Amino acid sequence: MSSSQRSLLTTLHRANLRLITGVMASAWIAITVIAYINLRVYGDQSLNLVAHSIAYSSQAATVFRDSAAAHEMLGAIGAEDELVSAQIVQRDGQELASFQRSPDNPLEARLAQLGDVLFPQSSVAEIRIEDRVIGWVTVRGNTALYVEFFGKTLAAALLCLVGVAVSIGSLSREVERKVVGPLRHLAALTHVVRLSRQFDRRAPGADVAEINQLGDDFNALLAEIEMLEKSREEHTLRLQRANEQLGHQIRHDGLTGLANRVCFYERLEAELARDRSSCGPLAVLYVDYDNFKSVNDQFGHAAGDELLIEAGRRIRALLRDTDTVARLGGDEFGVLVTPLAGVGDAEELAARVVATMHEPISIGPGRDIVSSVSVGVALYPDHAQTMERLLSAADLAMYQAKTEKRNAFCVAGAGEGAPRSGAKALQPNPSTA
Repeated sequence: MSSSQRSLLTTLHRANLRLITGVMASAWIAITVIAYINLRVYGDQSLNLVAHSIAYSSQAATVFRDSAAAHEMLGAIGAEDELVSAQIVQRDGQELASFQRSPDNPLEARLAQLGDVLFPQSSVAEIRIEDRVIGWVTVRGNTALYVEFFGKTLAAALLCLVGVAVSIGSLSREVERKVVGPLRHLAALTHVVRLSRQFDRRAPGADVAEINQLGDDFNALLAEIEMLEKSREEHTLRLQRANEQLGHQIRHDGLTGLANRVCFYERLEAELARDRSSCGPLAVLYVDYDNFKSVNDQFGHAAGDELLIEAGRRIRALLRDTDTVARLGGDEFGVLVTPLAGVGDAEELAARVVATMHEPISIGPGRDIVSSVSVGVALYPDHAQTMERLLSAADLAMYQAKTEKRNAFCVAGAGEGAPRSGAKALQPNPSTA
């Protein structure tokens, strides 16, 4: 302990009651203001959340003008969240449903009147279907609860401050300057660090030896936490990258880097679920190598792998960003084409796939392979209206192309799941390089 530093006991003997009382009064006012602001913000956010929740839950009822369902939903949410009133209004201005809660007793009614002044709460949320507004939800919260909570908070804070003021009545100005000031600064710093997680902040030195030691220990603790936080962030980042890599591996083929069967089916299912009236039909192409086994037998599996990788690259080069190519397994690829103007676009793409795959593929110095593929094409909704039947139609078309003439493509016929044997089911369209 240096000669300029005094003990905490010596400093406390020189207290000043009037200054401490003023500080306590200021603290109470600050607590009051902060509590009021926080309570209002919390109330507004909670009510806004309830309004949006009702708007989301009432989409179906508003679309179908189901007043009974809307009333039932408003009653359940209003009772659970203790709303004073709630109303659903359709886009044409007509009320679809409403909810009104009356005070349980005169005291609650008086508190509600006071709450309407201190905590005026009303929130409006739009009921939307995609980008179209179909109605509005207006809700009002039970402000009596906030008044009651605010009153209890003020009373508790006042009692605590009075108790503290009485207990430190003998403190002097030196307590404020040498003890209370540094301690309050340290407490404020702790609060800021806890909320903002700025662990690089440090407490300044103090004249009182005990408080100065406390600040040094606090700074040392912050330094340790800062190191641990950096280590945690690095660990979290590594985990996030590992999860991203794992997610990519789960949904992508390890050899070609293309989407796998699971990812392809998910994207196709998502596209079929969209409103096709605004984005047109879509097409599925099944691409299968002709005599791929002979490539593995003659040149080895490494050459077969190179063939598959190059096939994926060539097909991807023919597609747009909105299209998807996936390796479905073995030597089979799937292509999802959307949006699509019509069957002519799909036929043109299939012909280009057949042509580009017939070009020689280098598997080493002086070693080229000239291969071919068979392509089956099926369109939604022309050839099938479900994912399973659409995939089956494309698969059948591919086998028809392979059976009738390889190095060609076939387009599925009309009707869901049309059989290969049907005269109108499939019409071959040969295309060679």
